[in-house]
Amino acid sequence: MANVNGYVDLLEGIPDETKEEMVELNNTLDKLDSCLDALEEQNDSLNAKLRDLLQSSQQARQELQAERQSLETEQNTEPSTKSDQEQKKQ
Repeated sequence: MANVNGYVDLLEGIPDETKEEMVELNNTLDKLDSCLDALEEQNDSLNAKLRDLLQSSQQARQELQAERQSLETEQNTEPSTKSDQEQKKQ
C-alpha cells in the first residue's frame, strides 16, 4: 500500500498520473476549505457588526421618539399656559 499525500492507496495498479491528479485535487480541496473557513470568519464578523449597528440604530430611534414626544408635550402645555396668562390680564 502506497501513501499518497496522507491517503492510503488501496488500489494497486493506479497509474502515477492518476495519483498525481488525485494529490492535486486534494490540495485544491484543502485550499478551497481554507478559503471557506476565512469567508465564514468574515461572515461572522460582519454579522456581529450588523447586529451592533442595528442595536445602536434602534436605540437612536427610541431616543429620537422620546425627544419628539417631550417636545410635543412641551408645545401642548405652552399654549394653555399663555392663554391662562392672557385670561389673568383681562
